[in-house]
Amino acid sequence: MKPLKIYIDNCSLNDIAPKETNWIDTDLGKYLLEKSLSGEIEVFSSPAGVIEIALNKDLDQRNNMARALNTLIRGQRMMASKEYYIIDDFLALIEHTWSGTIKTERLDFLKANSSRIYIALLGQLAALKDYDCSKGFIGVIAPKLATQIIHSQILENPKEEIEKRIDAIKTKKYTHIDYFESLTELTIEELKQQQIEYEEKSYKVPQNAITTLQKNKEMLIEGYSLEELSFSADQVFVYWEDLAATIIDFPKIVKEWSTKSYVERDKSLSVKPLDKELAEKFAQKNQTISDCKAILKSLIDRFYTQTTFTRVSNYIIIKDLEKGFTAGKIPSGGIVLDSSHCIAALYNEILLSRDQRLNASVDYWFKQLKKDARLFRETAKNLNELKRQVENGLKHT
Repeated sequence: MKPLKIYIDNCSLNDIAPKETNWIDTDLGKYLLEKSLSGEIEVFSSPAGVIEIALNKDLDQRNNMARALNTLIRGQRMMASKEYYIIDDFLALIEHTWSGTIKTERLDFLKANSSRIYIALLGQLAALKDYDCSKGFIGVIAPKLATQIIHSQILENPKEEIEKRIDAIKTKKYTHIDYFESLTELTIEELKQQQIEYEEKSYKVPQNAITTLQKNKEMLIEGYSLEELSFSADQVFVYWEDLAATIIDFPKIVKEWSTKSYVERDKSLSVKPLDKELAEKFAQKNQTISDCKAILKSLIDRFYTQTTFTRVSNYIIIKDLEKGFTAGKIPSGGIVLDSSHCIAALYNEILLSRDQRLNASVDYWFKQLKKDARLFRETAKNLNELKRQVENGLKHT
């Protein structure tokens, strides 16, 4: 029998490992451990989950949560960072269009390295109650806090900020805007203080700001999908050797550039031709590393609206921003982390979460998977629902 894969959101991890109660003594903790040891389920975590534990201010509970999760994932079932799954999706589309041009072994190795970073952080949090994350993992923790601050700043002047982003997308300048610039020199404690100050605020967002966001939702999703795919490629393929070992036949892609992807065929999309001078270099076998990187950029420009996970990620970000406008408050857990949790959840069969915003987004995409691929995908908010979904899932497998 194949075990069911379960992904636990941090809201539910709070229920498994609450304050002042050892996680092994809670009903949820007992059930998950029992089913895990019996081989009926496998619990998975993600970088987003570990970062949220690391930012818990209550050191006793933080340690309790870390011990619970580390035990349930057996110190090894950790997903990679979100960008690796975005690139996975992108490469699958390339391989589907030009068969034999992609090898995944190097990407699998890079994914495993990404997972190890967060396994290490979770292990430290589980082993040392007073572990100082800012010493060894500042590059992991700081971006989450900075992103939370940036999204909160939008509510200070929402209509102007949204219009500024829409204009940047229209003029193709948004990939050059660095919203992190004013935050990069701040310490973890300074970032935390700013984040707390924004978290305590409530805003009255004017209706015209909400309307502007709603009317331009599709443009924002598509525009930031390009930014996210470009960023993910930069993060994953830091070294040329990694790119060359993954996209192994650039000349074939260039030669057969007019071949349409299944999305382009289904939607009758046209294919923009490559630069003639660049294509000629490949034809004469005179291409350089820079030329291959130029083809990678052309692939990103061509496929960013066709990849699933860039759309999933930015759909959730824009949707959560819209909900934040309506509520006058940005979610305390962070919009970007919700998008990471959602993508992680899609790789598992059951999401255990009582976060209504996250569940609504995940359910939307779960319905697509159940309809298109007949996969078992369900959410559970509490122990009773989890027991029922595990029982149903085991029957399905």
